[in-house]
Amino acid sequence: MDLKLLYDLQEVEAEQKDIQVQRQNSQAVLELKRIKRKFEEKKRIYLDLNSAAAQIKADLDAFPERIQQTELRLQEEQKAIYSSEITSARALAAREAQVAACQQKLAELSALHLAYMGEAQQKADQLDLIKKEMESLYREFRQKKAAALQQENVYQSRINALAEKQAALIEALCPEDLDWFRREEKSHSGRPISRMTANMVCGHCHRMVTSSLYKRVKGKNLCSCEHCGRILFIDD
Repeated sequence: MDLKLLYDLQEVEAEQKDIQVQRQNSQAVLELKRIKRKFEEKKRIYLDLNSAAAQIKADLDAFPERIQQTELRLQEEQKAIYSSEITSARALAAREAQVAACQQKLAELSALHLAYMGEAQQKADQLDLIKKEMESLYREFRQKKAAALQQENVYQSRINALAEKQAALIEALCPEDLDWFRREEKSHSGRPISRMTANMVCGHCHRMVTSSLYKRVKGKNLCSCEHCGRILFIDD
C-alpha cells in the first residue's frame, strides 16, 4: 500500500474542504450576506409603507367629494331656514340643529383632511428616506461584491490546482488502496493516515509512540497509532 500517495491525497482533499469553508465564511461573503439581509429588511418596510401610503392617498382622494356633499347639505339646510316653508319654531329649531351638525361635520372633515395630508407627507418622507438607504446599501453591495469576486478568483485558482493534483493522485493509486482509503476516512474524520516524525511523534495527535511501534512503521509494516488509531507512515 502506497501510504505516501494516500497521505498526499488526504491532505489535498482536506485543503479542498478547508477552502470551501473559508469561501463560505470569508469576511467578504459575510459582508455581502449582511448587506443583503439589511436590504431585504428595508425593502419589506418600504413595501409596507408604500401600501399604507396608497391607502392614505385613496382616503385623501375621497375627501373632496365628502366635503362637497356636506357643503351642499349645509347650503340646503341654510336655504330652508330662510324660506317660507318653515312655519313653526320647532321646525326652525330642527333645521338650525341640522345646520350646526353640518358645520360640525365640515370642521371634522377639514381637520381629518389635514391630519391625513400630514400623515401622507410623513409616509412620503419615510419612503424617500428608506429609498435612499436602499440605494446606499445597493452601492455598498456592489463595492463589496467586487472585492468578493477578487477573493473568489483566488479561491477558484487554488481549487482548480488542487483538483488537478487530486485527479493525478487518484490516477496513480491502485483501486484497492483507494477503496481502503475511502472506507477508513469515514471513521477518522477524513484523515485516516498520519505522518510520524523522526522523533517518534504522531503527526495527528502529537503524542509519542513506542520505539517498537516506530521500528515496525520504519520497516514498512501497516501499523496504527497507539493513541489516535491513525495508520502511521514515515516519509523517508
